[in-house]
Amino acid sequence: MNSLKSLARKLWMPILCVFPLMLPAHPSTAVVRQTSQKEQKNHAATYTDQDSYQIYAALLEGEQHSIYVIQAEIHGYPNLTSRQLGIEGDREFMQVWGPVMDDYANQNQTAKLLQRNFPIRTSYELIPESNIFPAEHGQNGWDDYYRRYPASGGYYWFSAVGFNSARTRAIVDMGHGCGMLCGNGGPHFFEKKDGKWREVSVKATVTVWAS
Repeated sequence: MNSLKSLARKLWMPILCVFPLMLPAHPSTAVVRQTSQKEQKNHAATYTDQDSYQIYAALLEGEQHSIYVIQAEIHGYPNLTSRQLGIEGDREFMQVWGPVMDDYANQNQTAKLLQRNFPIRTSYELIPESNIFPAEHGQNGWDDYYRRYPASGGYYWFSAVGFNSARTRAIVDMGHGCGMLCGNGGPHFFEKKDGKWREVSVKATVTVWAS
């Protein structure tokens, strides 16, 4: 189910949502995942797409914290396909958003590293996942985290962004972890209007997670 993690749905949107209980990464999983994280980081490409960072910024601006902590890595899933995204819609939806879903799956097959290219005014920290919950902190990870970042409200991670060929529509996943049983995540849909990316409503069944 890790692909769903790397894949936040604004609940005001008229979408039929499915809520499986899935937990964000937390200190108990940090040690287990450390090796695979290092392997992915060693092979990760620098992620520089300007439109993607504008979309990330639009999502963060809606969170309203005085500082953001952002995971630097975008994990890759080599066998990911659009059928595994937890997004389903009718024929009309698929005609419009199917190509975006296909590109999303393609973009997220390989690991990437975010850069300090977020066009936001709020301060932010871009941190390797292994430094968010250092292994030596064990089960005290969240307590230690909030001692370091008391005003952050937790931390965020993103997927790579999928686009249509005209780059006027996009799908991105944002996850938010805020404690052992605190977090949420899921896909967001965007359209570019008048040169600016705006989140839009879609008529689809979308799988999100919350704890």
